[in-house]
Amino acid sequence: MMIRSLCLACLIAVPVCAQSVSDILTLTRQGRLAEARQMLTSMESSGAESHLFLHGLLCTDGDSAAAYYDKLIKTDKNNPYSDLALFRLGQLSYAKGLYHQSLQLFNSLIRIYPSSTFHPRTFYQIGMCHSALNQPDSALHVFQKIRNEYPHSDVAALAGDVIAGIQHAHSEDGDKQPVSFRFSVQVGAFTRHSNALLRKSFFENKGYEVALRTKTVNNQLFYLVWVGSYASQEEARSAGESLKRRFDIQYTLVSEELQPFPNPDSFK
Repeated sequence: MMIRSLCLACLIAVPVCAQSVSDILTLTRQGRLAEARQMLTSMESSGAESHLFLHGLLCTDGDSAAAYYDKLIKTDKNNPYSDLALFRLGQLSYAKGLYHQSLQLFNSLIRIYPSSTFHPRTFYQIGMCHSALNQPDSALHVFQKIRNEYPHSDVAALAGDVIAGIQHAHSEDGDKQPVSFRFSVQVGAFTRHSNALLRKSFFENKGYEVALRTKTVNNQLFYLVWVGSYASQEEARSAGESLKRRFDIQYTLVSEELQPFPNPDSFK
């Protein structure tokens, strides 16, 4: 998993190992994890303060990654990667459906690191948590805050898309039935895990919440790339259309309970 744009401020702050960190992020984006791990091993011998964060970044499962991020925060809160580690903990909790815990972690980042350059993206994640918790008014407040206070950030346009979706949902007549599952936008289905990681990294770099899923079709394992988490098909469809316009990419709507699966050949 790789979030190069989120790491930019850290790279500037740590010029001694900036190039090595950048190289590892590039290798991760390219799916060359073995080479990235080898480079990380050489960095550890030099005592680079980024090694715990990078270990987490190169983990293939969320629990192991979270352990590294948590260790970094507890052992050195002044580490230049500590705010990013806390951000990743919040993302991992969100991906597991632990929205209250995720919200708490993101709010902690705002409080503990008032000068962090990740505030716009953190507020965006806070808004997504409120949306996931079916708190549209709180979500709307946070997304409007992003538009007003961080109009030039890379998540301002994303916040605008969500605001439009929330306002559209509010304008619909009639009471809505409780949502029993959440929807997402599938933007890729791959037979190779490395290709799925590349697609996942692309959208993470753009500020989206992305998750990997798997599905077996005719004894063939596919890696699915899902973007976002929405309370209704209408919100997910609106997000999908936005992705299609911005990135000229095809999509399909999916949910945790029902997973429509398009022809995988179109995504290889």
